[in-house]
Amino acid sequence: MMDVIVARAARLGRFVEALSIMLGAYVARHLRTLMYGYVIMTAGVVTAVVLRSQPKVGDLPTLGVLTVGVVATSALDRNIKRQRLHGGELAYTNFFPMWVIAAFVAMPAPYATIVAMITYIPFCGGRCPLPWLRWSFGAASLFLGATLGQGLVAKLSLAGSSGALPPVHNAFGVAYVALGATLCMIVNRGSIAAFNFITARALSWRQACGAPGELAIEITVAACGVLAGVAILHNPLVLLSFVPLLFLLERSLLHSQLLNATRVDAKTAVATSSYWREIAERDISRAMRDSTYLSVLMIDLDKFKAINDAHGHLAGDYVLREVARALSTCVRKYDLIGRFGGEEFVALMSGAGSSDAAIVAERIRASVESLTLSYEQQVIPVTVSAGVATLSLHTESLESLLSEADRAMYDAKRGGRNRVSIAGVAVG
Repeated sequence: MMDVIVARAARLGRFVEALSIMLGAYVARHLRTLMYGYVIMTAGVVTAVVLRSQPKVGDLPTLGVLTVGVVATSALDRNIKRQRLHGGELAYTNFFPMWVIAAFVAMPAPYATIVAMITYIPFCGGRCPLPWLRWSFGAASLFLGATLGQGLVAKLSLAGSSGALPPVHNAFGVAYVALGATLCMIVNRGSIAAFNFITARALSWRQACGAPGELAIEITVAACGVLAGVAILHNPLVLLSFVPLLFLLERSLLHSQLLNATRVDAKTAVATSSYWREIAERDISRAMRDSTYLSVLMIDLDKFKAINDAHGHLAGDYVLREVARALSTCVRKYDLIGRFGGEEFVALMSGAGSSDAAIVAERIRASVESLTLSYEQQVIPVTVSAGVATLSLHTESLESLLSEADRAMYDAKRGGRNRVSIAGVAVG
């Protein structure tokens, strides 16, 4: 009986996998059409909600204050956007959803939609950092999320669809508004994650949803939107105090991103060579002072040029990312993996002698060899050769330690590749 259940479960799993592959292929082929359809559907939903609403003339001053806030934020944000555009790999952080959420919390749908449209107009000579279709898709995701969020709060608070939400005077009102903002962010982030997952086939769902830091920023923006919406209900002028707050928040995030860009390799997400050297110099000084062990691994992909020539450079980048991920899972949490050159990686292992480092190096070699890498339905076999060097009286500097690890790594290559070498002795 159990065998039958397992067999049926396996068949069901294969069916679901095949169905997901077919669906993914269909979506990939018709991606542009589906994105246009999504934008048009959102426009229809928002239009229907706007036509059912009953805007009030008394809300016009609030609309004016929100518009001034959006324009002021865009003007202050212009130089920061330019730095992000010139930064190449720096992520674009959009704080304008705060104004959209605030508008949908405190104003009728027609006015809130106007504010949402204004936030997506590039002001002060700035330009949109995203291609037009992606820009439209992102705007539609935010509009749809905000509209659904407002509708949910209106139903929960029995406000109907005739205007803005009632003033928030109790915990239930605040909870309803927070729930609506949460729905808005889920729809917005879920749509964008689906787009990322489909367009970048190598990404997992977890990667497509974004890093935890990015999600934390979006939650913060949503919370600021709720607070701003509540502030509007009591005194719209208070909203202008959020402009410098957003400006300072984005500047601090840009500084953090610029610092992170000097420390993390954009292609492999491991440490850059300069940052790895900085940490290695510090740890070597500490190890020499405290008379403790320290080892360095030099790891090089075997025949990487052949992979680039046979499969293309995009496939080579994919291999580098997967190998870097495998290296990170094989070392200890406090060890530091760095990208030393094109296809060379280094590992800094404080407190590890040659035998412990050799065990880790062999684990890395076996882990990489066991990887099943497939790019555009082509299997790419990958192996690495590794050299191990340990701090001693003869290697009191980082350069000498790297030189020994490099020589050991080339000994492993001369020994047939896919091996680990310590001071010229093959280990595996």
